[in-house]
Amino acid sequence: MTVKIIGRGEREVHRVTCERCGSVLEFSGADVQSEPQYNGDGEYAGERRWIDCPQCSSQVSVETTT
Repeated sequence: MTVKIIGRGEREVHRVTCERCGSVLEFSGADVQSEPQYNGDGEYAGERRWIDCPQCSSQVSVETTT
């Protein structure tokens, strides 16, 4: 295995598999994008969090905090 630097100052690195193309993606909290979600009544229902797959450009849902 080769040691690689993926960033500086990052505490945690996560991995997720893109469901569309099957790529295994490695990311940190700084890579995560988010937007608020609302239910049918317009009430706040949490945030949707994702990263963009560099292979196929799909949005891959993640469960980490930014």
